[in-house]
Amino acid sequence: TQLRYIDFSNNGFIDYVNGQPFGAEKLEYLNFINNGITGAEQAIFSTNMAFLKILLLGHNKLGMNLGSFNTSELETLQVLDLSFNEISVIPKDFFSRFPSLKQVNLTGNNISHLDVELSALDNLELLNLSRNSIRTLSSPMRNELDSLNHPLRLVLTGNPLSCECQDLTSIDWLMKSDVSIASKPYLTCQDSWNGVYNLDTLDIEELRKKCFPN
Repeated sequence: TQLRYIDFSNNGFIDYVNGQPFGAEKLEYLNFINNGITGAEQAIFSTNMAFLKILLLGHNKLGMNLGSFNTSELETLQVLDLSFNEISVIPKDFFSRFPSLKQVNLTGNNISHLDVELSALDNLELLNLSRNSIRTLSSPMRNELDSLNHPLRLVLTGNPLSCECQDLTSIDWLMKSDVSIASKPYLTCQDSWNGVYNLDTLDIEELRKKCFPN
């Protein structure tokens, strides 16, 4: 009998993950939630874990060491939880190394700027960026999202979205994009005069006139 499910969650003593669980060649589910993990040796995600589908790493401290999980061997991974990990920067090619991803959870990090490649993720269904520090989505990131040829649900709730004059293009995209924006009627943004608007009722043309009267 080979292991298919391992739950190491809530131990609180795992600082750095190394080595590989014995008999994990058929492992499909691996849970390291809430352990204070700061990094991991690439060896733990070797080709012997070629069946892994769910990897839960929420509530750790990966932060600056996120790159230590950059491995191309997790080609079957479908669910990746990196929530509450003090992450501020994600390597541009990070997700492209997990081509089977369906769900990515980045809730509760410190991300203010997102510039990642998604075009290789033909199965991506959910990108959860809630409760970060995102004020605007850059033009390259919007283009990356628009390039997807399948439905995607994007979660941005709990971010300090900006509808200041220089950010109106991003807000306009959020209002009109074919990407499914979760809870769009409840998203708000703040303008250059500290006014707060609900995206569902925002008159962006009026705001443009206010920003650029001539």
